[in-house]
Amino acid sequence: MLYKQNKYRNKKAKDAKVKAEKEAQATAKKAIEIAQKAPTDKNIQSATDLVAKVNDQKVKDELTKEIEGVKARVKAGECCKISCLCFPKRQWQ
Repeated sequence: MLYKQNKYRNKKAKDAKVKAEKEAQATAKKAIEIAQKAPTDKNIQSATDLVAKVNDQKVKDELTKEIEGVKARVKAGECCKISCLCFPKRQWQ
């Protein structure tokens, strides 16, 4: 009888861990989607923090790659803005 109780408790604890991992993955994916739609430093940092809470390394690597893509897009956009602002000044000098 005691063995069955322990087995039930272990299964329940394992199920809770799996559920928590799925919730962490879902919230990280939502945060990445928000960062992709509105790529601010705050959104990117929030997504990075939530990805750090994911335990599955394979999923964590995929999500990290997505965040790196958003960061690269933001950096390219900033470089483009700077070059567009500087171009007219150079043209007329």
